[in-house]
Amino acid sequence: MNETVGVLNKFSLALTALVDRKVSHVAALHATSDYTEVSNGRYALRISNVQIDPDEYPNGPNKETIYEGKIDVVLPADIAAKIQSNLPVKVSLPILKNAIPGVNTGGNNVEFITYDLQVWGPIRYKTDPDERVYPNIDAVIPTDVPMLIVGLDPDYLIRLMQQFKKNGVTLAKFEFYGVEKVIKITGKNPDTEQELTALLMPQTLK
Repeated sequence: MNETVGVLNKFSLALTALVDRKVSHVAALHATSDYTEVSNGRYALRISNVQIDPDEYPNGPNKETIYEGKIDVVLPADIAAKIQSNLPVKVSLPILKNAIPGVNTGGNNVEFITYDLQVWGPIRYKTDPDERVYPNIDAVIPTDVPMLIVGLDPDYLIRLMQQFKKNGVTLAKFEFYGVEKVIKITGKNPDTEQELTALLMPQTLK
């Protein structure tokens, strides 16, 4: 086999934390050979999947291990969480830190396998593409030239937004004045009318 195979690792499966279980038709991840994504109609996050050479993956109990075709499946949150918990942590081969699409995948059958050279952990489920259609994120991803590109430190942004939330802010407003100029973030507690103003310096884009 010459083509690479897309696999799920801890970062791909970490998107399970963003699954909105209150919205039944999107209470899942969407996993393809190229990427994994999550959406609830108000936000979306996509991460590219790691690609491996299937010839480098150790054979398990079965000689044929990896599904060679392209995958495009809806991955229920509970199944994704189970795969995530089964991922090996301490293994001699880094390639084993991934969940691979199993050879039993096909039609309505989906299989992901974890393996640490001792425990072979296939997880299988059935899906009906007609019953659960995932939102088409590609339809809303902007393709025009962006008006402004600014780099932000995720850690600083999270700290500020967590404080906004603790202070009762329900809507944060971001004001951009230039690529290298400070970003102003404002919000108000609707109950106490207290206003918050935060300043965040952008990061240099490489």
